[in-house]
Formats: sequence, structure tokens, C-alpha cells
Amino acid sequence: MIDITPCGHRLLIEPKLAEEVTKGGLIIPSAARDKEQHATTEGTILKIGPQCWLAFADGKPWAEVGDTVIYAQYAGHTVRDPETGGLAVLLNDNDIIGIKREG
Repeated sequence: MIDITPCGHRLLIEPKLAEEVTKGGLIIPSAARDKEQHATTEGTILKIGPQCWLAFADGKPWAEVGDTVIYAQYAGHTVRDPETGGLAVLLNDNDIIGIKREG
């Protein structure tokens, strides 16, 4: 996992990875996966900055670590862990546009 601590009102998100193989067993070419990964707008919260959501009406958190969230497509800054190749996105708290819950 990438060892980054989000500052201020930012969150660290692990984006949902694009599928490498279709349900039918076809391998998706890397160029198509890269394009799909760039368009990904869903991920899991890894860390939350100390000032997240304080600037909003009641200051209560909308989500917590481990929640799956939907965020604006071109939001944030993508970082790659040089050792593992893992991806993470640093987002502002107001870039979270939805929380995905099962049920």
C-alpha cells in the first residue's frame, strides 16, 4: 500500500481496478484497460485527512475508511507506488459525489 498521509481536507482513495479478463474469458488488451482505468470513478477510502468535511453544514463525515465511494472523473491526483505499482488517488472531500453501499 502507498504510504501517503492526506493533508487538510483530502482523502486517499484506492481506485477500483479495470478487469483484465471478461466474464467469458477473453483477455482485455492493456490499451483498453488503461483507458477504462482512467475513466474509473469508484474506489475505496484508505485514509482521511484531519479536516475532511469540517467546512460543510454540520461537519459530520459523509464516509469512513473502507467505504466505497464514487468521485468526479477528473478529480484528484493519481499516484503510483514505485515498489508495488499500486495506484491511489488523492481527492478533495467535496470531490466525493456518492457513497456506494450494498443492500
